[in-house]
Amino acid sequence: MAACYILANAKSGKGKLPLPPGPLGFPLLGSLPFLKPDLHVHFAGLARIYGPIMSLQLGRKLCIIVTSPSLAKEVLKNQDATFANRDVLAAALALPNGLYGMGWAPYGQQWRMLRKITMAEMLNQSGIEGFHHIRREEVQRMLATAREGVNTPVNFGELVFAPLYNVLTGVLWGGSHKEEILKVVGDVSEMFGRADVSDVFPVLARLGIQGVVRKAKKVSMSLDHTWEKIIHERITQGGRSNPHGTKDLGRSNPHGTKDLLQLMLETIERNDPKIPLKRENINGLLTDLILAGLFTTSTVMEWAMTEMLQRPETMRNAQEELEQVVGMNNIVEESHLPKLHYLNALIKEVLRLHPTTPLMLPRTPSQTSVVGGYTVPKGSCVLVNIWAIERDPGAWDRPLEFEPERFLTGPLKWDYSGNDLRYFPYGSGRRICPGMYLADRMLAYALATLLHTFEWRLPEGEKLDVLAKLGAVLKKAKPLVIVPTLRQHSVERFTTSTAV
Repeated sequence: MAACYILANAKSGKGKLPLPPGPLGFPLLGSLPFLKPDLHVHFAGLARIYGPIMSLQLGRKLCIIVTSPSLAKEVLKNQDATFANRDVLAAALALPNGLYGMGWAPYGQQWRMLRKITMAEMLNQSGIEGFHHIRREEVQRMLATAREGVNTPVNFGELVFAPLYNVLTGVLWGGSHKEEILKVVGDVSEMFGRADVSDVFPVLARLGIQGVVRKAKKVSMSLDHTWEKIIHERITQGGRSNPHGTKDLGRSNPHGTKDLLQLMLETIERNDPKIPLKRENINGLLTDLILAGLFTTSTVMEWAMTEMLQRPETMRNAQEELEQVVGMNNIVEESHLPKLHYLNALIKEVLRLHPTTPLMLPRTPSQTSVVGGYTVPKGSCVLVNIWAIERDPGAWDRPLEFEPERFLTGPLKWDYSGNDLRYFPYGSGRRICPGMYLADRMLAYALATLLHTFEWRLPEGEKLDVLAKLGAVLKKAKPLVIVPTLRQHSVERFTTSTAV
């Protein structure tokens, strides 16, 4: 328990509700010396001792950790507006346009404007349909790459990363400047995966003891410079770079669909006082969306293949369904995806066991609130342990088992809407992930194609590593290296197409 807040409560009135229970810590440092690297696992263990809502004093920062569906509902649904603000990390504050985007921006007019632009104009179901051609081209290119490496060990994460990157950047701005973006975004992502002492001792921020903020400023300047080059090229050339380095003439792609950058530039040109979009907003929003989507989807696919290798019958079930729905002599198309019930259940189960952001992004209440009968002070850091909730034995049968079948049966409709706070891998409420429809579509399409075409196995003598590592996302500690082998119907199809 945070001693300073206990003392304040004792002096301020007898009727005030207490803080949530929690472990005692050292003076000044609080519980910092006792933290373990895998915070989601560490907090889940503490929750078994102190309950589904607890408080930890981490330096000068009071953290409230929520670890139950009912309390998550209080925070993310019932009091969503109160908890809609982010508890901004020092690295995010160091980004020149960090608060001009949507990820870390305070809840308000700017945030609502950016959310409307991304969801109403681009990342909704109908907007995503307009980029079908990019997804199809990239999945077929991924298939050709895997075909070249058949019967040899391949890094699965690298195999799926390239098409996912090209699809995401094609939707956002056209995919140019790939090497620059990958280098800088990788550096930014690494910074968000590192703890900074100034996050819990703000008074030390100016000293830059760990150099995180200093590096963040340097890296973010490079990223901003790259965005400015991309925007300048779009304005001066009037063209749209595609993922392969060529130019599509005009302000939209050959299929008539405008990317997000074009939509935002046109919004600025209209100078509508009701939509006061600025260039800083473009830079900030592109940074947010590329950081949120670049490593998450490939990480989920890597976990999906890992789980199927642990339970080979799940891979067989998915392949048998593909044979029935797609057929032996056809290729997977997006039109097949709604009929692939087992595959979609498998993906949902992967997201349940391996949420990419197990503690979600931190929130902070705009006013002192009450959750679960306890006081949650204004300005505290609130973390929702989605990893623990989606493994809660009170909500799930055999919660540690990989069982896609659980999403095929039962009276409940498990979806990604965030309405049922037992399962919300993309978050819930106002801050739910804006890219979930694109991620869901690409996950299913790419995974279905790889399972339909190849058998997958570990290299001879290798053992499957299932350890996880928490950084900016919860990824595998060791990259998954596996061997693709053409399935019999694929051998015949590739041989026929080659002969023709």
